[in-house]
Amino acid sequence: MILKQTEENLKELSEIKGVKEVEKGFQYLSMPGMNSITLGDNKSDLMGLMSTSSVLTDSNVSEGSLPKKNEVLINKSVAEQLGDDVIGKTVKLSAVIDGQTVSGDFNISGIYTAGEKEYEIGLARKDGVPINESVQAEMNKVREDLGLTQYTFPWDK
Repeated sequence: MILKQTEENLKELSEIKGVKEVEKGFQYLSMPGMNSITLGDNKSDLMGLMSTSSVLTDSNVSEGSLPKKNEVLINKSVAEQLGDDVIGKTVKLSAVIDGQTVSGDFNISGIYTAGEKEYEIGLARKDGVPINESVQAEMNKVREDLGLTQYTFPWDK
């Protein structure tokens, strides 16, 4: 179901205490297989479609740029399913909205991350999750208690 946004709705939302700004936009969630994006022989199912807003900034884009007219921004998972070097390539986007199939060709402007902090943490942890000193001490003790001296940990260096 699609709820239409009216000026009355926007005015009502903007009058809620603490709301600083209201923007028009949409977010559409669906079951896998209903919406898809295709590049050549590669296809990725999409669980959701949404418009961009002022909340999405350059800091959310890990590669490429924010989309302009007739462009789409995709996440890393979709990019990996579509193949290498997808930025600038034309894809077919198909969606079932209110029971009607809608499709069109768009250029991929970039690849986004859910948030800047999450992206930076992901980069920092690409080689593993940090283990704090107290857990390191516990692991060292277990190794000693069990006589597993043949095993080394990264912090032993």
